[in-house]
Amino acid sequence: AEPFKMRQFSDAKSRLFEARGTPKGARANGPNLAQLNNGEDGEEIGLDDFEAQVANLIRQHGKKQQGMQQMFTKDSKGCPAYLRKRKEEFEEQRRAEEAERSRPKLPAGYRQLPPEEVAETLDALKKKREDLEKEFRALPLKIETDSQKRRQKAVLQKIEESDRAIKIFSQPTVLVEA
Repeated sequence: AEPFKMRQFSDAKSRLFEARGTPKGARANGPNLAQLNNGEDGEEIGLDDFEAQVANLIRQHGKKQQGMQQMFTKDSKGCPAYLRKRKEEFEEQRRAEEAERSRPKLPAGYRQLPPEEVAETLDALKKKREDLEKEFRALPLKIETDSQKRRQKAVLQKIEESDRAIKIFSQPTVLVEA
């Protein structure tokens, strides 16, 4: 049985096997209808002829499929490797942007102290505070002279200053001038 054609196209030949850019009369490298049907009257071809055509097609086009198989290898879930890789790159980029947004903005001319340096400074400040308390306890109980009053006032100011410094260095982020 012939394929259906409208009356106005009944004289037109099929261009199914013509390559683009070839002249109308010329055929491309592909098989022609006579090779496919082994005759134009719709006869069936033999098994040997069919296998020969299959082998010929595999020889011509088989390399393309192997390259495609390597490019589109799939995991156990059926997801192509290139999509999985692209998804991982996108997640990594998203995490980097999130980390950038969550990181505190440093004012110009300041830097953040590393945790080791903060801990070291905090220990030194606490030791200094203990020394100032010992010095304060060494002052006389009854302060009468001006020099004793000045000394008491200076020691109390140093204690307050060390308390403020300890409070600053006890925070999670410590910024210092660069």
